[in-house]
Amino acid sequence: KKSPHGDSRWQRRFVWPAPLHRLFVSAVFLSGLKSSTPRAILQGMQAAAPDLDEGVTTERIKSHLQKFRLNRDKSTREFMEGYDRCIATLRAGLDDANAPGGTDKETQEGRRDKASNGTGAAADDDDDDDDTRD
Repeated sequence: KKSPHGDSRWQRRFVWPAPLHRLFVSAVFLSGLKSSTPRAILQGMQAAAPDLDEGVTTERIKSHLQKFRLNRDKSTREFMEGYDRCIATLRAGLDDANAPGGTDKETQEGRRDKASNGTGAAADDDDDDDDTRD
C-alpha cells in the first residue's frame, strides 16, 4: 500500500517466509529473548545467511520481535503440551516393552530363534571353536 502522496512509509505488508522466520528465531535465541535488540538480531541473521534479503530491516525485525514476544507464552504452552504428550508416549512404549510378554522386537526374535532351534539355545553355533571334528 502506498500513500497517494508518494510517501514511502506505506508499503506492502511484509510476509515472513518460514526459512527467514527460522533465521529470526535462531538469532533471537542466540542473543537472548529478553535482551535481544533488532540490530543484534539483524546482525545474527546476516551472519547466518550472508545473502539475506534486502527487505529485512530493523523496523521489520522490531515489529516481528514484538509479535514474537507477545506470542511467546502461547508458544511455550504449546511446546510444553507437545513435550508432555511425547514423554507420555515414550513412557507408555517403554512400559509395554518391559512388561512380561511385551512387544520388544529383540525379545520376540529371541523367542522365535529358540523355538526354531528346539534346544532353547540360540541357533548361532557356527562360531564355536570345535576343532576336534577334522
